[in-house]
Amino acid sequence: MTEDEKTVYLGTCWEAFMAGRGVTKDDAEAMMADLADVSGYYHVPDIGTPSEDLHNYSGRRAVFARILLLSSVTTAVQNRMRRQATESAMWADEN
Repeated sequence: MTEDEKTVYLGTCWEAFMAGRGVTKDDAEAMMADLADVSGYYHVPDIGTPSEDLHNYSGRRAVFARILLLSSVTTAVQNRMRRQATESAMWADEN
């Protein structure tokens, strides 16, 4: 799936979720994996990252941690999200 296709897919998922139409389990996992990736939840900042960036990073991670806590996501789903977020970051680094 290209980045544009992924963006359209996630946008459709969020639109359905916010309209109360619901989403499938796979859609919900994709939404959570994207939030994990965007928040940097499973990523460790580089040594020497400026303090201001670390504060920003910590805030993004805290927001996702709250969503994760309240959503009662299973360990299996968390592991899949971590893999997806890591693979997404690796793909972005290569391009």
